[in-house]
Amino acid sequence: AQIASDNVRAGSLAGQLVVDSVAEGANVAVIEGAPGTSSSIDRVTGFTDTATAAGLNVVASQTANWDRAEAFNVATNIIQGNPDIVAIFAANDGMGLGAVEAVEAAGLSDQIMVVSVDAIPEALDAVAAGRLAGTVAQFPDEMAYLAVEAVIKVIEGRPVAPFIESPVVIYTQDNLPE
Repeated sequence: AQIASDNVRAGSLAGQLVVDSVAEGANVAVIEGAPGTSSSIDRVTGFTDTATAAGLNVVASQTANWDRAEAFNVATNIIQGNPDIVAIFAANDGMGLGAVEAVEAAGLSDQIMVVSVDAIPEALDAVAAGRLAGTVAQFPDEMAYLAVEAVIKVIEGRPVAPFIESPVVIYTQDNLPE
C-alpha cells in the first residue's frame, strides 16, 4: 500500500483560499518545484485547476526548484513582468517564503498574497504574522499511524487498499494549530 497526501488536493486547497480572497478575473502566478517531480506537478495542477475554474487567470508559472533564494528571484521577475498579480502560489513553503520576501521587497504586501504547501514552522510563524496568507499542512505522524494500521491488517489477513490517503488541511490565521 502507498500512504501519502493527495498533492492535487493540497494545491486545490491553496487555490480555494486564493479564489475566496480575490476578485474573479484576477491575475495570479505560480512558482513550481523541480521540473518533472510528481509533487510539484500535482500541487500546481490542483492550484491551477481550482483557480482557472473559478475565473482567475494564471499569468505566469515558473520553476524555482524547491529553492527559497531561487523563488525570491523568480517571484521578483514575475512581479516586475506582471505588476497586476494579486496572488502567488508556491509549491512548497521554502519557495513561498522566498516569494513573501520578494513581495515585501517590492513594497506590495498589501496587494499580493502568497500561499504555499508544507506547514513548516517558519511558514506557520509567517501565517501568524500575516506575511503568508496560508500553508497547506501534511501530517507525517498520521502517515506513520496509517502505515502501522495497514501492517496490522496485513498480519490479520484483512484487505488493505492500494492507496491510503493521509489528510491535508490549509492553515490560515483563522485556524492555526497551537
